[in-house]
Amino acid sequence: MEVAKIDKELVDTGAKNILFITNLHLWSLDKGKGGAAFYNTVLGYKRHGWNIWIVSTGGGIPDGLVDVDRKFEEVYPRLDRLWRNKNRMVSILARFFRLLLINLFYLRKGSQILRGSKRMIIYAYEVDSVYSAKKLSKWFKVPFVTRFQGTKHADTSDSWISKIRKAPHLTAMATASDLCIMTNDGTKGLRALERFGNRSRKVLFWRNGVSKVAQEMFSDREKFRREFGFSDFFVFLCVSRLVNWKRVERSIVALARISEDFPRSKLVIVGDGEAKVELVELVRELGIENRVEFVGAVAQDQVSKYMIAADVFLSFYDLSNVGNPLMEAMMCGKPILTLDVGDTGELIVNGKNGILLSPDKLDDIPIYMANIIRDTQLFERLSKGAFESARTEFWSWEERIDAEVKEVGSLVI
Repeated sequence: MEVAKIDKELVDTGAKNILFITNLHLWSLDKGKGGAAFYNTVLGYKRHGWNIWIVSTGGGIPDGLVDVDRKFEEVYPRLDRLWRNKNRMVSILARFFRLLLINLFYLRKGSQILRGSKRMIIYAYEVDSVYSAKKLSKWFKVPFVTRFQGTKHADTSDSWISKIRKAPHLTAMATASDLCIMTNDGTKGLRALERFGNRSRKVLFWRNGVSKVAQEMFSDREKFRREFGFSDFFVFLCVSRLVNWKRVERSIVALARISEDFPRSKLVIVGDGEAKVELVELVRELGIENRVEFVGAVAQDQVSKYMIAADVFLSFYDLSNVGNPLMEAMMCGKPILTLDVGDTGELIVNGKNGILLSPDKLDDIPIYMANIIRDTQLFERLSKGAFESARTEFWSWEERIDAEVKEVGSLVI
């Protein structure tokens, strides 16, 4: 398995065609809100002059991103509700039946698009579309690309029960493609591909791009702080989809533990998701309703304002913390307080651009939050270190997609 090196040189792609197949929303939350990886990918190919088709069961294709007659969407709201049912057997059956339906949809629509097409690439964006993309590639003899945004399964159990439950993920990651793009988000995705026997012709193991914040926004920090009501507070910030495995409750509990000693400290949580109800209840139980603010899902430019206005960025995921929110916080010069899990330690250097805690030191989170508030020199050193690391190590979304388009374009005959 060849792992490609990053090459930012541009290429003239000409009039080429790409068919995206996905079970994801173009944004992780709502139009213009949440993770922008998929959206920026599609936008990048459009910018390079490619003709784009999208077959989606995730919804959320913005009007104008592709021509009306080039996007095909199907949704299954009743099955989605059953999939989230607390009864495990009901949930498993709903997931299986939904997977069957979406693949039949992908194969039907994909075949209609591919008949008679030339200079075409099939692009399977995430796990659920890989099987159909492979079939379509074989039927119509066109190259296909697989794209994964990271993985939860690098260290998954080898038990037969685990393999059955996670079969769609493991099978997708084992599927050989002409080009496999695995996001280097710290979840050890490359190891997962190797473990499950992926034999793709070429693998790109790259970090996502980062939305570069306009320099003039930094000078508006005090204006943003007044706008958000932060002026009298030391603000800790979480930016995350509110799901259980993101472990946002750790930040809430830590804030509660320092609230008495630091009455002007505050936690702001940007994002939304099914775990919000539980998190709001936790805040109420801890009696810190006036110290924790749930902002909800906001547009990307607004997220940047929150990043600039806040003081410290918190991220305590179990798998890895090297996601776009953390990288964008570094780009805004925010000290990072996080856990040394996955490959987070490859990006965060303890004492230089953040505080990196061992997973068995969760009780120390409030101690370090207090240290950063008290120690101005520590705060300034970490802030400067975060910005310098981001400036030298990260690339913009435009640079990231330009490099990808060159690699994918080389597959088109």
